Amino acid sequence: AIFEDETVQNMVLNADSQYTVIDDDRGFVQIIRAHDLQPVYAYPQCDASIRSLSITRDQKHFIDNFKNKI
Repeated sequence: AIFEDETVQNMVLNADSQYTVIDDDRGFVQIIRAHDLQPVYAYPQCDASIRSLSITRDQKHFIDNFKNKI
């Protein structure tokens, strides 16, 4: 499994469906190749859980929305 002990919160495919960006409930974000589910890149853990993910129209960036810890 990609996230063995975590729950996937968000998943978004890029325009040609070759890659997916996923995050878990602990704030980890990974880019995964869709056809074989191999990790391409993993970002450092965020301080807060992520509410939503989206990919920009030019497919160069992804945008996340964090849940504030108050």
